[in-house]
Amino acid sequence: MLLVADSGSTKCDWIIVKPTGERIETSTMGFNPFFHNAELISSEIKKNDLLNLYANEISHIYFYGSGASSNVRTAIVETGLRSLFKNTVEIMTAPISKTQRLRGIELEKKLIESQRKSNEESLNAMKDPNSDLSKAIEKLKRNNAKPAKL
Repeated sequence: MLLVADSGSTKCDWIIVKPTGERIETSTMGFNPFFHNAELISSEIKKNDLLNLYANEISHIYFYGSGASSNVRTAIVETGLRSLFKNTVEIMTAPISKTQRLRGIELEKKLIESQRKSNEESLNAMKDPNSDLSKAIEKLKRNNAKPAKL
């Protein structure tokens, strides 16, 4: 899943984008690494129930925010975000600009389409009795395999 954040110094709007394309919106106080440290960012995002609910499913974060203008400043934001989003593969931070927001939206659309196609291919493979995936599932069923407990 994707997480897109648009943050000013006083308010941050968050959009969680599920693989189906469904969007869930929430907001927190804004984060500006000129004024806020990683610990504050961490403590504030952990207060948000929706961000906590989906934290382990978020793979990519696109954080567009005031003050994210240097490596030192973006490291503050990343450290704060990683405290909750531990399974995130990539965090991209950038200062806000209209152009970047539009690029982020276009990238988001491409990623959603890619995820949709991947899901569709997996479903088609499961329906095809000759696919490797279907054969593996049938073998597991024949052997009474139980899902692993984490």
